[in-house]
Amino acid sequence: MTTYYHFTPKSSNAKTGPIPVTTTSRNSCPDTCAFKNNGCYAESGPLRIHWNKVSDGSRSITLEQLLGHIQSLPTGALWRHNQAGDVSEQDVINIAIANVGRKGFTYTHNHSLLMGRKIKECNAYGFTVNLSANNLEHADKLLDLNIGPVCSVVPSDYHVHGGMTPKGRRVKVCPATQLDHVNCANCGLCQIANRDYVIAFPAHGTGKRKANGVANG
Repeated sequence: MTTYYHFTPKSSNAKTGPIPVTTTSRNSCPDTCAFKNNGCYAESGPLRIHWNKVSDGSRSITLEQLLGHIQSLPTGALWRHNQAGDVSEQDVINIAIANVGRKGFTYTHNHSLLMGRKIKECNAYGFTVNLSANNLEHADKLLDLNIGPVCSVVPSDYHVHGGMTPKGRRVKVCPATQLDHVNCANCGLCQIANRDYVIAFPAHGTGKRKANGVANG
């Protein structure tokens, strides 16, 4: 199975801001992802069209080319891996090594035992891999694994000031979903691997109703 990549040097997405972002082909998404064909935000708008082209290979680059782009980023540069798609279990350590000296971050719905070991290694290298939770109860379960930081989808009407998980962990809502002047470029919370709170993303996009169903458990 070939994994295809795309590298965008300067994103035009208002939520990410003008930082480098990547896209990984659809076949990287594990079947265990509860949002796969079920409310995924990347299944709508221009991102869906772009993702389709990356996935069929018509708008893609190789892993080697991707690593070259990452290594060419300035020291300390903040960038986001996978505005759509998931982490390739086979390629992620190479990506983490290429990122050394830079501030890459990403998310994954792949919570296998092997991936868990690789996530820990990536975070040690400085490439932050967030475990993606379906809801706050799931977030507690992932945090109990002590693998890495956790982000979670929450219902679209979740309290804007955050709250607590069922086990009493602090929840902070992604500022970029609440404030027009905040984006990944000037926030960077998801890149902090040793944070003591869950970052929550309210369900949104054309699949919001389905995503709400997952987020509500």
